[in-house]
Amino acid sequence: MKNFSDKGFEIEGKIIPWGETFETIQKQLKGEVISSPYSSGRWHHIRCEHAYGFNTTEFEIGATAPDKPVMQVCYSLAPIESNPKCIDASIWINRITRAVGQPEKQSGKLRYTLEKHSSSVVYNATWTVGNVRLTISTYSGVRINDVGDMSVAGIFIDWTDEITAAKPYLEKVRDFEKKLVISEDVFPKAFVIQLYKKQTPYYIPDYYLDNPDVAKGNEELRCSQRALGCPKLFNTPALMSRNMNEYSIAFWHVGDWLVLSNKWDSVLVHLSNEDDIGWSNWLPAKGSGHMSLSVNGLDIEDYHSSKALTSLIDKINTYLTDKITCEEYYDC
Repeated sequence: MKNFSDKGFEIEGKIIPWGETFETIQKQLKGEVISSPYSSGRWHHIRCEHAYGFNTTEFEIGATAPDKPVMQVCYSLAPIESNPKCIDASIWINRITRAVGQPEKQSGKLRYTLEKHSSSVVYNATWTVGNVRLTISTYSGVRINDVGDMSVAGIFIDWTDEITAAKPYLEKVRDFEKKLVISEDVFPKAFVIQLYKKQTPYYIPDYYLDNPDVAKGNEELRCSQRALGCPKLFNTPALMSRNMNEYSIAFWHVGDWLVLSNKWDSVLVHLSNEDDIGWSNWLPAKGSGHMSLSVNGLDIEDYHSSKALTSLIDKINTYLTDKITCEEYYDC
């Protein structure tokens, strides 16, 4: 594996440092960029014939938004020219191992014959180098990627230092939180409900770790993930939070805005309701059903046909110009 560094990633023969936004990187690319139809524009695909000394067909870069840092890069590995119907993962593994050492984790078969279906991962190995996680996965069959070429394996490189990545974005959130000062008389005026289901703070599990929920217990990491993934969320003011529990949802009126909160996270809703709001009621079918309200990244869930959650939304609608409406489905 040539030119590998935990300080950046390779694109078109260049090493791009971690921390660059997708917008910045896109201006440097020579190849055509194709947005993935399955990821709201967060994944972008570029034709690529070589990376780190491997024969590749495509690379993908992923960011939570165009103005956010790229956090993962994926390289599609081409079929082995000498034996395109078979996989011998040791060809790739040995070269990676010479560059970065033995993998931390590995599982599956190194050698096998390709099948017609390609949905399975047959072999997987992972290394950690500094703040970078490098993974290779081989597939059960040939996949056709987004640029229209064949791939039999993928190399995935993740920048795991979310705290560093989020620093400039989290600073803006902290500045806003300092300005949102509430007085002692706000909580008695707030509309507060108790739901049947426990609510949870925003965080992203890391299933590679022995404790996937590490961010839930690390406030700096949790808020960094939130600043990258849901920038409209901010910490619920301490005065409000300490009067709430895991089942509480509250909202109160501030000028032209409503503030909607669980115990940990809050979001602003403008009275004109030009925000990303979805209210759905999933009736029992194969599943038990549930009711959910999603507001700019703040997700609230209760049992289906929840009277408490419905009363909250009815109250919110008394302030909004464009009312929130419920869509019903069956939980099949």
